[in-house]
Amino acid sequence: MAEVESPLKLSGAPPPPEGVGGGHCSEISTELIRSLTELQELEAVYERLCGEEKAVEKELDALLEQQNTIEIPACS
Repeated sequence: MAEVESPLKLSGAPPPPEGVGGGHCSEISTELIRSLTELQELEAVYERLCGEEKAVEKELDALLEQQNTIEIPACS
């Protein structure tokens, strides 16, 4: 079996810095995912996507914590 590339190599780009997001799509293209045929490659990409999902959930939680502050109008 061929040696498995790391998720970093599979994505073709380094992961974004911690806390960076703001609506960016995954670093892994749909075309790349569709081209994968080896189970180990698919598992590596899946792990990378799971990591991205956790980062998005963390960012969403932080935004939701700010929701009340944003929605409460300032007293004039």
